[in-house]
Amino acid sequence: MKSKWFGFESPLANGIRAFITYKRSLGRKYLTEEKNLRLLDRYLVENKITHINDVTPDILDSFLASRPRKRSRSYNDLVGILKRFFRWLVVQEIIKSSPLKALRKRVTDNQIPYIFDTKQVHQLSDIASRFVDSSSAPMRGATYQMIFALLYGLGLRVGEVSRLQRKDIDFNRDLLIIRNTKFSKSRLVPFGPRMSAPLHNYIQQREKRFGKFEPENPLFSFRNNRAIRPATISQAFHYFILPMLDINVPPGVRRRKSPQMA
Repeated sequence: MKSKWFGFESPLANGIRAFITYKRSLGRKYLTEEKNLRLLDRYLVENKITHINDVTPDILDSFLASRPRKRSRSYNDLVGILKRFFRWLVVQEIIKSSPLKALRKRVTDNQIPYIFDTKQVHQLSDIASRFVDSSSAPMRGATYQMIFALLYGLGLRVGEVSRLQRKDIDFNRDLLIIRNTKFSKSRLVPFGPRMSAPLHNYIQQREKRFGKFEPENPLFSFRNNRAIRPATISQAFHYFILPMLDINVPPGVRRRKSPQMA
């Protein structure tokens, strides 16, 4: 069970709050970074660090050791967050010098991107369309087929597809409105007739089964008008679709193992 968070409480609390406010004033969401700074704050409190001068290189090294990261990139991301935070404290003259001495690890686990060809994309779409409905996931096949069509055909991110609402589809101009992307900005993504037709068909299927879409309704939802989470979409691909695709994964591209389907 997770302990309840009551706000920043360490000697760095005021600095962390000001730093996050500054970053968000620049249009950054800074959610992941805030979570990591929460961990640092909690670590200092738990280790009874009561003065900012007691935040030493050894304390920060101990904090990093307490947050094991299997991948070099994940560790380096955490070090980078701390580095930017303490550098900002120095610029604001809150501290004289950064106590962070840890260095980034050498990255040895870069993944080579795999590019699907047209045949494989058709195969992926066919596999997704054959997903079986369940009481908790009605229209499962049609939903995932449309999701992966948008991901591949328009180059959207998984999170962007997950957040799509009915109002974000403009059939008059053949545009998708992608809201709240990086830096809290939105963008327009045009689509052609080959994407317009399946989108129309998908919406008609849903409205026939569940009633008219309201503008704020998520485009992809299985129950209670809650959007399908990005993690759920990723798991469907990696665990249930990818193992069924007839592809030879080249060296350097990691294939995830498939769990047993319920």
